[in-house]
Amino acid sequence: MTAVPTGAAPRPAGRRRPPVPGSVEGGTAVLFPRARRVRPGMARALYGTFPAFRGEFDTVCRALDPRLSLPLAVAVFAPERGVDSRLLHRMDFGRAALFAYQVALYRTWQDWGLRIAAVAGDGVGALTAAHVTGRLDLRTAARRA
Repeated sequence: MTAVPTGAAPRPAGRRRPPVPGSVEGGTAVLFPRARRVRPGMARALYGTFPAFRGEFDTVCRALDPRLSLPLAVAVFAPERGVDSRLLHRMDFGRAALFAYQVALYRTWQDWGLRIAAVAGDGVGALTAAHVTGRLDLRTAARRA
């Protein structure tokens, strides 16, 4: 692992300081981003490979589906140029898809034994952070996603 020491002198513009070998104390932090562009099929590989991801993604989709005009999985797993994939460009489907993806990915990391010390988020990512830390239950978070 490489670390840049804290308190390092400012570097001149355009010049990079090489990393300094060492170790860093602390834990893993996760930053959940806001919705930008959600791609059709973005969860396909994880969904097909990891049972923990699949189970959590399905659970979150069940919580989100009642407020959407079609099941979320129809849009997420639609062919890239298919009619249903265009739903992901809408705010309601895009936010819901990103929320489901982020929660499922976080739970998969937990299933692997990753200990996450801190989470933060922006936009829908803040909602994800609130849910995975237990500040919002799934039903409430799904209503807000």
